[in-house]
Amino acid sequence: METESVSLEGDSLIEAILGKRSDEEIRSMIKNGAPLWYQNEEGLSALHAAAYNENLPIIKLLLENGAVWNAGEMTTPLKHAQACVVLTAAKVDDLGNTAGDIALSFNNEECYRTIRDAGLRSGNLIT
Repeated sequence: METESVSLEGDSLIEAILGKRSDEEIRSMIKNGAPLWYQNEEGLSALHAAAYNENLPIIKLLLENGAVWNAGEMTTPLKHAQACVVLTAAKVDDLGNTAGDIALSFNNEECYRTIRDAGLRSGNLIT
């Protein structure tokens, strides 16, 4: 997938979620390959957008389909070595908020727990 296409599809998914389009339309976008890991210029991901809308069904859908809940991994080669190092970085927006932080800011315990529990199950929880 080309960079421009990824950006377009990622932005479209985020806008669809923020615009409160139907769950079926969002499900179709995901099925057609919208990048769930994508973050727009403000650092928002689809999961951030769902947390802003306090949309638990979409949060669950995104997590079930591989959305990056809180941590992204990138692999970088070690200089003068035959190995790679996996770096874990918080998946935050430009304000420094994870999707879980956003859910907490709305006092939406169910959305927060769903996101947090995805992190606990992955074994990569960042506290």
